[in-house]
Amino acid sequence: MKTYNGNLNYHYKKIGAFEIENQYLQPVYYRAPKKTAYAGNLKVTQDISLPNSYSVQIYSQFMTKDILPQAEIKKRYSIDTSIKKVFDSKKAEVFFNATDIFNTLVNTKIVTGEDFLLVSTDFFETQVLRLGISYRF
Repeated sequence: MKTYNGNLNYHYKKIGAFEIENQYLQPVYYRAPKKTAYAGNLKVTQDISLPNSYSVQIYSQFMTKDILPQAEIKKRYSIDTSIKKVFDSKKAEVFFNATDIFNTLVNTKIVTGEDFLLVSTDFFETQVLRLGISYRF
């Protein structure tokens, strides 16, 4: 048996124009124009029941590009998966899960100024493997 669950969030974002002066060491000026954007995310979970009390879950998420006062974040996505075995007593289970299995949850920010462009790519080390045992008393 397969079941699906999904969630979609979509919003309009507006950031007003501003300018700042940083006095550290020497004056540095920064000016940002007004920005607007539509942004959102989509999350989908698929649960699959298998024979012999096994189950698999696949979770995926997609986030559109977004804006910050001084930057833009590019779109990103990830896929997680898990498998679980429930034993006959239904008190014990063993599970294994893996997050960001394709290592695609990368946060790329683009910061622009009057005389510079900074592109930073942040890997959040989201790839994690877990093996666990659960027992209910």
